[in-house]
Amino acid sequence: MMKKIFLKLITTIISLYIIYCGLVYLRLFMAAKNITELKNQDILTFIIYGSSSSLEENTISGRFSILDSGQNEITQIERSWNGNYLTVDFTQIEINKRVISFPSTIYSRNRIFEKKNKNSGIKLDKYYNENKECILLDKNYSKKQRQDLYFISCFSKKKYLVPAFNINSYTLDLSVCLNDFYYVISYNESGKAILHQR
Repeated sequence: MMKKIFLKLITTIISLYIIYCGLVYLRLFMAAKNITELKNQDILTFIIYGSSSSLEENTISGRFSILDSGQNEITQIERSWNGNYLTVDFTQIEINKRVISFPSTIYSRNRIFEKKNKNSGIKLDKYYNENKECILLDKNYSKKQRQDLYFISCFSKKKYLVPAFNINSYTLDLSVCLNDFYYVISYNESGKAILHQR
């Protein structure tokens, strides 16, 4: 008797989870259909002030600005990091042959090929995801579109308990950037982030 009840409970849980996954995927595809791809626009601007060394640690300082689709500044991050180099991680998701990239994390490194500590760095989504809207889309877009992009951003960061697919991450190495020059990270025609000097 108990075995039958247990099996029925497990079957019910699995069925509910499958329904939940289906609803999440349906929401994802509907959201992707409703928004414009982020491409051919600037997403981050920054300047590296310089670096310093001591017997205990190396530091590098700079200022980053996150821009929305209208090229308005969302926020500014100005600080020093422990390390010699900076990198920016992006999360990329492909839905219905549409590619969307989100700035994810700013890391510091002591060596160019040093392995990143996943628990370190500055998480960037907290600056552009607020009140269940992604403000990478400016006020020319509807609230519903900003909510849709928020959902896609959360899915790309695997915040929903469903199997994720077509999600990749890539890193832009900023070690080539010179001090006191302004740089821009833009989305190209394919929606991928590229680095260039302003």
